[in-house]
Amino acid sequence: MDTTTLKGLTVLEALVRSGESRSAGELAQELGLVRSNVHRTLQTLAHAGYVEAIADSAKYRPTLRLWELGNVVVQRFDIRKQAYPTMQALAAHTGETILLAVRQRLEVCFLDKIQTEKPVGTFVLLGARAPVHCTAPGKAILSRCSHGELQALPETFERYTAKTITTREALIAELAIARERGYAINTSEWREGVNSLGVPITAPGGEALGAISVTGPDTRVTLKKLDGYAPVLVEAARELSRRIGG
Repeated sequence: MDTTTLKGLTVLEALVRSGESRSAGELAQELGLVRSNVHRTLQTLAHAGYVEAIADSAKYRPTLRLWELGNVVVQRFDIRKQAYPTMQALAAHTGETILLAVRQRLEVCFLDKIQTEKPVGTFVLLGARAPVHCTAPGKAILSRCSHGELQALPETFERYTAKTITTREALIAELAIARERGYAINTSEWREGVNSLGVPITAPGGEALGAISVTGPDTRVTLKKLDGYAPVLVEAARELSRRIGG
């Protein structure tokens, strides 16, 4: 493994995720790295166009180069183009925010969304990531995994709320239910006061390509509402899966 490259990517990711300009010293302290090494890494990234130095300051900030590359990758996900009409129909039917997500290891990445026009909604940034074990789209995707894939998951998971599932054993038990009924539910497991329902988009072989979910505040998107949305989302995902699978 090229540790130099790995450290460089770690520095870049930390700078991007911080949401603000950072100095080499600040990043070094946060990551437990040598300041001089972080400084050289930032200079290299600046030369390559991924970050830029702020004039009259020792700080750096990311450029739009990452956004440009990310858009190239996203455009290769044909699932995004195929799913959009389905998402529009679901947004019109539910009146709530509809999200499209794919799995990336122990997280899901949100590729697309249709935001509700209601005064109180759930805001999710495109490209943002969320834990796979306590989100509706994440659990919907995991519900299509094989026994071996599920056993390879960590034995424990991070807790975000009092309702977060934190053990592999408990998660697998819930995934069995989700697989049986065709959808997964999240009730304040990741974010307090937010409920959602996710359905897997599957390939012809049955594995999940991604998931579509409906999400909103629990004061409006109640369990009863989710139960009502379930058949519509399940059928929409099946039809989308058939279209993608040809």
